[in-house]
Amino acid sequence: MHTFQPTPYPYQLEGALQAAHAGHTLIADEPGLGKTLQALAVQRITKAKRTLIICPPILTTNWEKETRRTHNNEHINGELIKITPQNPISGKNKTTQKKALDQLPNAGTVIVPDSLIVARGLDYPLAMWEPDLLILDEAHRYKTPGAKRTKAVLHISQYAKQTLCLTGTPIISTPLDLLPLLTMTGHLHHFAKTPWEYINRYTYENHFGARVANPKTLAELHAILDKHVWTRRTKNQVLTELPPKRRSVHWVTPDTDTLDKANRELAEKIDTWLDSLDRTPNNDDISGFVGDCLPFVAQLRKATGLAKVDAATDWVTTRLNAEPSKPLIVWIQHRDVSEALISQLRKESPYTSVELIDGTVTGPARDDIVERFQAGGINVLVAQIAAAGVGLTLTRASTALFVETDWTPALVVQAEDRIHRISQTASVELVTLVATGTLDERIHDTLAKTIRVLEALTPGSDIHVATETSGAVSASTILHQLITERITERNTTNGTQQSERESSRVTVRA
Repeated sequence: MHTFQPTPYPYQLEGALQAAHAGHTLIADEPGLGKTLQALAVQRITKAKRTLIICPPILTTNWEKETRRTHNNEHINGELIKITPQNPISGKNKTTQKKALDQLPNAGTVIVPDSLIVARGLDYPLAMWEPDLLILDEAHRYKTPGAKRTKAVLHISQYAKQTLCLTGTPIISTPLDLLPLLTMTGHLHHFAKTPWEYINRYTYENHFGARVANPKTLAELHAILDKHVWTRRTKNQVLTELPPKRRSVHWVTPDTDTLDKANRELAEKIDTWLDSLDRTPNNDDISGFVGDCLPFVAQLRKATGLAKVDAATDWVTTRLNAEPSKPLIVWIQHRDVSEALISQLRKESPYTSVELIDGTVTGPARDDIVERFQAGGINVLVAQIAAAGVGLTLTRASTALFVETDWTPALVVQAEDRIHRISQTASVELVTLVATGTLDERIHDTLAKTIRVLEALTPGSDIHVATETSGAVSASTILHQLITERITERNTTNGTQQSERESSRVTVRA
């Protein structure tokens, strides 16, 4: 490991050696423990002549910088190429496929955003390049077997000598999330002879028709993962000096005007459907209708976020007035919410520097915002979970406010860990706004099952954010509950009206 900088922590070197020599090629350490450094150490230990790094678009620059830094430039073992949207490499047809393959170096490291693999048809030339080491960062992005991106990455992995998966959230909600990763790393045989055998052993179909974890085989699954597949450490195990997280829920009264329209539209949609039936719908009827209503749940979530903008503005400005030198991260999901919040913050605190990272911010601009934030040039960073929840280091802040969260606890933890990671010295405060009487509360109260599954498979992991924010509760499940409650309300109302009519007839006869 001569000239490899920075020197890995002992646990990082152990993880790299486990991957390089013991076959534990799923590095699943909690976010913030330095999986990038471990992967680059594997590259050095195995002396990989050709290394292909596939990562989210947001992380290509970080991988480029870390590769140059850790190998001190002269030890990269060949060229370093980063494929970008501006780079003309493509593989859409046989002519461009050959041209793309010719542009790849005989030896070196190629970094490519996963968004371009399907868009440019790059899976063929990258597979034909036959990398010695394929590094898949944020590998949970390939958990859906039928997705084009998953199929393309799986194709490439079949031609790589070794595939190394990196993810702090290997299981989002069920053991199905692991199936593509086990296939890519060549570990499926430890669990089953075929994918279907794995599916039937570790999951079952619930009454909604969804595959969920089989509680009878969770302990077995975890034991095999530990023995053959992954290296997974928690912060509590290896970073004993890292300051703790302090989570709290801040209950707020929402702006009801913002919510009324979304609630009314959903209720009208349900009522129209119920009126079209000549009977009370059964469970199968409701499940079939759920798909038609999913857009209304999305509208309701956005409306809930907008209804918290006033409360969020008050919270942020109060904190800035009390501690003007302490920067804040404010997490959101929807662009409408971020625009409304930033507008109000700039009006209430005109001398406060506020910036935004969402899906519209390009890579160079995003990197510039992160550098300015870390250097002290930005007071408040509003960040979209989907765009900034992974791969970024924002440890200048030690306080984060979640105006909106995600359905999945693991993704919320990823966002939290932008400030709770190596180099953080202050205690981390994480506050979630929950609006009373809204979808927030419903999600907040329906997470116990998911948490039990995650605890069984990743014991000691930091997943209890789910009990305080949101979790892996599907929109379909929530909608099923809403429809069932609406049916009950209508039946109760109709029953009351019927009783009143009967009472009236009795009175008249009397």
